[in-house]
Amino acid sequence: MKLTLTGLFLAIVLVACKPTTKTETQPEPTQEAAAPVKAEPVPFAGDWLNEKYYNLIRDKHSPRDAQEKVERVFIRIPSHMNDTTVMVYGFHESGPELVVVKKDKSYGLFEIQGDSVAFPVHVISPDTVELGKEKFIRIHSAHGSYGEALILEEILFKGKYKLTGGGDVEFDHAGKVTGLGDYKYYQVLTDYLDAGLDVDQVWLGKTKDSMDHYGFKANDKTIKIFNLKCLAYNKVDKRCDQVNFGKLTYTLTRIE
Repeated sequence: MKLTLTGLFLAIVLVACKPTTKTETQPEPTQEAAAPVKAEPVPFAGDWLNEKYYNLIRDKHSPRDAQEKVERVFIRIPSHMNDTTVMVYGFHESGPELVVVKKDKSYGLFEIQGDSVAFPVHVISPDTVELGKEKFIRIHSAHGSYGEALILEEILFKGKYKLTGGGDVEFDHAGKVTGLGDYKYYQVLTDYLDAGLDVDQVWLGKTKDSMDHYGFKANDKTIKIFNLKCLAYNKVDKRCDQVNFGKLTYTLTRIE
């Protein structure tokens, strides 16, 4: 079919005005990458110790006794609301993962697995919070090789002492000791739910990886450190399943 001049002109105009369709060779429009959402900081971040546990240590100086009486004992509140944490139970095990959540002006510890708020948070002061119905106090403890809080080093042993028989001894808050001969490091046990842990124990070592086990008794003024006496030896596991206090090795009188 032939086109008239008028028809040919109209055909050219229609082709020129027709929008082009996208082909595989045409690039997609570029979009700016979305900026990552910055997590909201937690104003009460830090290490928190159950107030009841703290008071028991200060009053009775026995971590073994305190462990038996306090269930929810310690938690490290993360710095940001998208970071996870766990509640520590009796210094023996931990609960499910938690995150800090905020609704209006109220905070809570949200259990991811349970999909619910496990512990409502009430900030009483910069150094006291209420988690559920229990009060926790802020503790400025050092952290060990695995990130664990050195709690008893901070609130029970840290200080300067006179050693009976002569000499000065100092326990710092980070697990180091001076004045006990070759011993350079120490660790105060928090978990007594195993065999051979029948008395309060402190471990002393020339290195962090090789510790000698001792028992101890403490009060406001003194710490007495004893050798351990084995009462029941397990030949199969090659360990002592029951111990008691043996010979008194060191008597330390607090001076600071």
